Amino acid sequence: MRSDQRLEALVPAGCHTYSKGRDQFPPNVTGLAVRGKGVRLWMDDGAEYLDWGMGLRTALLGYAHDEVDAAAIEAIRNGQNLTRPGVPEKTLAERLVTTFPEYEMFKFAKSGSDVTAAAVRLARAHTGRNTIAMCEKDFFYSYHDWFIGSTVADAGIPAFNRRLSLKFPYNDFKRLLEMVETSGDVAAIILEPVNDEEPEDFFLQRVRELCDRKGIVLIFDEMITGFRYAYPSVQRKLGVYADLATFGKAIGNGYSVAVLAGKRDIMEHGAIGNGRRRVFLMSATHGAEHSALAAGAKVLELLAGADYAAYHGACRRFVDGIAERIRRHGLDDRCQVRGLPFKPAIAFASDVVKTYFYFLLAEQRVMMPYIAQAFAHSEADVRATHDAIDRALGELKATPEAKMAAAVGDAVLKPVFRPYN
Repeated sequence: MRSDQRLEALVPAGCHTYSKGRDQFPPNVTGLAVRGKGVRLWMDDGAEYLDWGMGLRTALLGYAHDEVDAAAIEAIRNGQNLTRPGVPEKTLAERLVTTFPEYEMFKFAKSGSDVTAAAVRLARAHTGRNTIAMCEKDFFYSYHDWFIGSTVADAGIPAFNRRLSLKFPYNDFKRLLEMVETSGDVAAIILEPVNDEEPEDFFLQRVRELCDRKGIVLIFDEMITGFRYAYPSVQRKLGVYADLATFGKAIGNGYSVAVLAGKRDIMEHGAIGNGRRRVFLMSATHGAEHSALAAGAKVLELLAGADYAAYHGACRRFVDGIAERIRRHGLDDRCQVRGLPFKPAIAFASDVVKTYFYFLLAEQRVMMPYIAQAFAHSEADVRATHDAIDRALGELKATPEAKMAAAVGDAVLKPVFRPYN
């Protein structure tokens, strides 16, 4: 039995986030990861990959970054979890308020799910309302009931959660306004301020004005966009600020730290001694694990001095190179590059074509379940990947879909959100 099969016999789905499950990878990606360094990933079956997934977009600086690891190790040696709050909590909070002066208070957690759920709870307490309006384009906010109840994977979640969720299309302010007016109960509007398209017709500004007018809490989920779309955030780049915002992924560079940032009058619902009705706000034993917070503070220091112009230029060259190769092979009917350079995606005519394409890349030891370009990806890495894509597209063009289906068998990639396993 392979190691990944043994893990799946012991752990439901064989992973701790469904995006790492075997149904998200072609059948020739087997085994378990042993280590990563830079943009290389080594598996226990001996395979070494040039990786573009980068730990679900966490390793913006590259795997096992020496300076980040050194900061985490120093914190470990002083004790991971002490009886009182620790210095690393203050250090990271002070660095965050310098990075995000638009926010006054911060709370730490281990996952993006937890901080978005906390933002929703705060919004409900602050407004006295219950309904959450969320952008339908955003793939994932949280594994908590308030969001998962709005998806097709809603087993085990009371039906009333769905009734408390509204979904609006990105850039469709008219539809959002209609929802808010009809409901009369909207506590929060939550969205990724930028996903796979830019805002149009002052969309974000109009959402901000709507929230101000209706007393709605605006939440920006910058778990992916933060420190990737721009330094430090979409909000800073576009000049539109939320009441609460969530960050993570890039902040820890692989260490488990997520951040809820917010205005003081909202965040203090979870404070001590102010006489307000208490919001039980992310009270978790390991929520402020010192190694992760120390890593986060070091990452913020490094990103403050990073060359974002060079990084965004590299992202643009990489995605343009993929699009050019698709055109050159005449495969626009089978695959197309979509999205923005900081978070591009390749759309395929079918799941079989998609699986076969990634099967061909994996044969060349390129792992690209999605594209999460890191500062650590070099021009040589880009060239090597472009060459691998070129060869994969050539074979894709020459292969009938029936033959592709035979090659991948029943291991066709599946959506994470589906009603049945």
